[in-house]
Amino acid sequence: MRKQTFLIPTLSALLFSTAILPNKIYADEANMNSRADEQADSIQVSKSGQGEASQNASSETPETSSTSATSDEAGQTNNQQAKWILVNNQSEENTTPENQEKTSTETPQDSASKSNQDITILHTNDVHGRMVEDDKNGVIGDAKLASVVEASRQQGQTLVFDAGDSFQGLPISNSSQGEDMADVMNSIGYDAMTVGNHEFDFGLYQLKRLKEKLQFPILSSNIYVNGTRLFEPSTIIDKTSDQDGDEFVVIGVTTPETATKTHPDNIKGVTFANPITEVNNVIAQTEANAKAQGKTYHNYVILSHLGVDATTKTEWRGDSLAQALAQNELLKDKNVIVIDGHSHTVLELKDGNVTYNQTGSYLHNIGYITLNSDQILAAGDLSADQLQNVTPDPAVAGLLQ
Repeated sequence: MRKQTFLIPTLSALLFSTAILPNKIYADEANMNSRADEQADSIQVSKSGQGEASQNASSETPETSSTSATSDEAGQTNNQQAKWILVNNQSEENTTPENQEKTSTETPQDSASKSNQDITILHTNDVHGRMVEDDKNGVIGDAKLASVVEASRQQGQTLVFDAGDSFQGLPISNSSQGEDMADVMNSIGYDAMTVGNHEFDFGLYQLKRLKEKLQFPILSSNIYVNGTRLFEPSTIIDKTSDQDGDEFVVIGVTTPETATKTHPDNIKGVTFANPITEVNNVIAQTEANAKAQGKTYHNYVILSHLGVDATTKTEWRGDSLAQALAQNELLKDKNVIVIDGHSHTVLELKDGNVTYNQTGSYLHNIGYITLNSDQILAAGDLSADQLQNVTPDPAVAGLLQ
């Protein structure tokens, strides 16, 4: 397999030496980032319908064991074979599928409303309280994460997202029931996050306190209490209000496995609806509202805490959600990005105009995606090794002290 190097323009300020030039991440190389104490599942991925490649997925927590997925379980959804291709397993000239190219049916109004500005998305998932840098265990830490975020912002428009399970994990975060982690995430300047199952570990009352403490939205479209959504299902991020075409519709969704993966007392009266159904319902409502207002949204980000574990029901998996979105006619010709968590997997996949991204766990990696209104330009991960020469942000370092 021929390895290709890709320099992220918006992060160029960080790349102080060739030692930390980010390489495109190949799915079969991602196993190198797995911790020795994490048990792996095998995911069979259909490569443009021509054969299959496998990707290891870590279990959700160190205590949770997993079984090996069969190709039927992982490669098919509702008896339809997945069209996944490995995002970074193609030659450079093939990274844009034919069905992602601009078509002749695009109207002049649509073209005029698009922004050609390159945008960077940085994302994390399943941090589990790993706020402090830990070289021995490959933990980047939030002070370095803050530096990466700030350098990217200096280079251009940057969005920062988290796919859940941030607040619970280590004594440094557990001792304040997640409130210190919330302070650090506020300082970094996250734009949105979704609710992971372990966000409930300190109880529903504390989760509501954390929601109020956060200075950015925490989203979930499928969590209900007495028939009412517990969280806002979505938000629209518009960094440049004087410019059309660069808005991002961000939707959250949470694994129904939360019902069995947190203490029952923490979720009394809480129900979890079908992830795919709820996300598609929010998309339909958003598109209807946009049509009524004469707007067009080109970018959708789904912050999902679903994962790709073989033991998870097919209809509850993040790759199943992504495949369903690739078949949603309302999303045709849009950038659709699924940022997932829960299974602690390092994985980037692509199906037409939909990309699936997960960075593993414990802040071993920072995910990145670069795009413009027409297409996703690149996706991958920055590892602790690649960022070893980055200077930690002093403000966040002070909070961690």
